[in-house]
Amino acid sequence: MTVSSPDFCLFPTAATQSHPVCSEREADGKRKHTRPTFSGHQIFALEKTFEQTKYLAGPERTRLAYSLGMTESQVKVWFQNRRTKWRKRHAAEMGAKKTHDEEHEADGSQIVDANDREGSSSPDEDRF
Repeated sequence: MTVSSPDFCLFPTAATQSHPVCSEREADGKRKHTRPTFSGHQIFALEKTFEQTKYLAGPERTRLAYSLGMTESQVKVWFQNRRTKWRKRHAAEMGAKKTHDEEHEADGSQIVDANDREGSSSPDEDRF
């Protein structure tokens, strides 16, 4: 029985280079593309930067890539993928909130903002 090799590595570790399936070469002699694995330090720095800004301009991307020992292309693709993940989560949260709000409207209860209640004064109103 012959087992065909997968198009991706099932063992994405530093040992990937010595893994027989992962180190196979294409028929034309080129190495198969391997997926980079980033260190915890790199991911932490990327996430921290992403919290501050969702998009990096060229010079910022160059600086970050250099400081993390990554290529600009790796940083660019990481940010693209991270924005996609962020949008999906944001959309799911908005969908859950909308469903929650619709359930309360259907049963007759109202969602009231604390600042919209009658008789409540905010600290800002006392200053004027």
